[in-house]
Amino acid sequence: MNTRILKAAVAITCVFIGHLANAESLTYSNWQQASEQWKRGYAFAVLSYQATIAYSNSPEHMRITRGYGKCAGEITDAAFVQVIDHYFIRHPDAITQPFIGAALNSLAEVCKPYLDQNSK
Repeated sequence: MNTRILKAAVAITCVFIGHLANAESLTYSNWQQASEQWKRGYAFAVLSYQATIAYSNSPEHMRITRGYGKCAGEITDAAFVQVIDHYFIRHPDAITQPFIGAALNSLAEVCKPYLDQNSK
């Protein structure tokens, strides 16, 4: 991977994690108006966060984190942007809800096979 891209990805992830408290301020309208690069960075940050940060050391949370990690290895940030966009088509009520919820729900949907597989 190109070093510049890796540095940018790490920076975006850090910014995302640093601003998780403000995640509710992003709206669907903001998402629609954002550039493709910005959307990909946001998608990468959400995917990276779920794949690396366990909510606790409990076996269940560790299992979920491992499942997201496996899923993250199979999906690109560009593909995840499309998953998020399609989530809003299937769930129009999500347009009025905090955007981070839709992003996490769409990730859970696309990663479900990995989460289920990891539970066996």
